[in-house]
Amino acid sequence: MAVERKFVPDQVRKMMVKEWIREEVKGAGFGGIDILRTPLGTQVTLFVERPGIVIGKGGRRIKTITEKLKEFGLDNPQVSVDEVERPEFNAQLMASLLARALERGWYFRR
Repeated sequence: MAVERKFVPDQVRKMMVKEWIREEVKGAGFGGIDILRTPLGTQVTLFVERPGIVIGKGGRRIKTITEKLKEFGLDNPQVSVDEVERPEFNAQLMASLLARALERGWYFRR
């Protein structure tokens, strides 16, 4: 029972962070997130198709993301952004690409 008290709230927090980041960086092609706890804080790696959009002009957007992650309860979050080299192998990216195409009216049988 003690294990459940610790890990279930952590996983719920991770899912909330993932959902918020997915909405925040929607235009950059969100491909996934990796959250690792280290002795110095929390390492958050974002996998996106276009990292320049996430970083923003002068790093302003990444700083606001870091501040918001502190509000979620992550201690000393260190955010890094990685580009997805082969987006056709990332299921999250392909699903969002197809969803956007269907919303625009793309003929799906082609």
